[in-house]
Amino acid sequence: LLTSLIGRFIARRALKPVAKITQTAKDIGSGKNLSKRIPVPEAKDEIGQLALTFNTMMDRLESSFSQMRQFSSDASHELRTPLTVLKGESELILGKERKPEEYQGVISSNLEEIQYMSKVLEDLFLLSKSDENQIVLDRKFLDLSLLIEEVCKHAEIIASEKDIRVIIAYLERLQIHGDPVRLRQMIWNVVQNAIKYTQPGGEVKISMQEKENTVLLVVQDNGIGISED
Repeated sequence: LLTSLIGRFIARRALKPVAKITQTAKDIGSGKNLSKRIPVPEAKDEIGQLALTFNTMMDRLESSFSQMRQFSSDASHELRTPLTVLKGESELILGKERKPEEYQGVISSNLEEIQYMSKVLEDLFLLSKSDENQIVLDRKFLDLSLLIEEVCKHAEIIASEKDIRVIIAYLERLQIHGDPVRLRQMIWNVVQNAIKYTQPGGEVKISMQEKENTVLLVVQDNGIGISED
């Protein structure tokens, strides 16, 4: 009888880590806590290796879910504006009878927006699958002033909803070597932020020039400003 009790005690103690693994797997499977992990025993036996492998698997699984959530959030943020521009331009051109060249101009602009969205989605998809979370820049020579003019043209559609004027104060013609998609995102985020915090009836001014081998982009608004605190 004593031998039987000792055997049961040893068996239960040996299987306790397995029970923890099973319970943790159940908790994760029920959606309670994806960040839950199994304490890895000090003994480097098969049970310890099993716990370590399980935790590693959960780390990668949690990372994958996090990347999916980030992809969804980024895609929503990056595509909202181009879709608004597409909608605004389409409504504007359909508001009254236009000349054929005007229709062609809007279709050409919409095609650029679609190409931009395709590139953004492609980059976000590659980024979500990358362990390094890095985007390879596609650098090329471009006229930065033309890129800013394009951003401002689209910004006018968003700004008009708040009766805000987007004004290009000064643009120096400047050729640079950079990624047009990333530059456009950066410039648009600054301009969009200025529009967001400008009161209806206000204005946003944009200027750009080269100063001491540095490109100086200035976006001014008459919004609420930023507290010194």
